[in-house]
Amino acid sequence: MPAVGRAGRGKGAGEGLVRACAERARAIEGVNRLLLSTRARSPAAHRIHERLGFVRTPERDWSPVPTVPLLAYALELRVLDR
Repeated sequence: MPAVGRAGRGKGAGEGLVRACAERARAIEGVNRLLLSTRARSPAAHRIHERLGFVRTPERDWSPVPTVPLLAYALELRVLDR
């Protein structure tokens, strides 16, 4: 779960982190899907994920503690042979 501190927000750091995560995941043999979590109250992060091709995956939402709901977003990295 990448995160950007308040001072770094709005400067492209979040998008850079998400792009770096996707590039790293693509480089790993056998990794076909990347799942990222974001706070429910982070609409800017939701927009970044969606702009980069991530899809909301509500069945993977979770909370590390009851007061911190996290939303899951998935990015298909490779088309699987069927």
